Amino acid sequence: RELGTFLIHIIQSQNLSWPLEKLTALFDHIPQKTLGHLLNELKKKTQLDSEIEQTLMDAVNKRNYLVHRFYYDNAYKFVSKKGQKEMISELETMIELFNKAEEFSFNLAKETRKLIGYNENEINTLTDQILKREIKKYSETGNVSPDF
Repeated sequence: RELGTFLIHIIQSQNLSWPLEKLTALFDHIPQKTLGHLLNELKKKTQLDSEIEQTLMDAVNKRNYLVHRFYYDNAYKFVSKKGQKEMISELETMIELFNKAEEFSFNLAKETRKLIGYNENEINTLTDQILKREIKKYSETGNVSPDF
């Protein structure tokens, strides 16, 4: 999510005259993109620090491996305690990588928000209000808004 937000901020900073409707349409379109696509789009639009870029690329590759190959490649490990421990260790390593990539993405988005002139306190207040509204709606109806 934060990588998509960072991409939107980069595009916004490069196209300050874009109307709000165009930015909103872009924002609505971002969640449909794969993480790899977002990273490639970012690399076209801005120069990333090499450590950040490598971490994000590693996270994309590990995520794809986890989704498409991890269980197939490790099926035989399910039958032994040793194999299960190896799988857990590998998953814990992935979690560390994903957390590092998320932290980089969050910090990139936060810094670009500052450059564009967004007020972080106002964003946090608005986010809290939306979250409280959605929690209340869920507790009353069992549903959340489609755009949440």
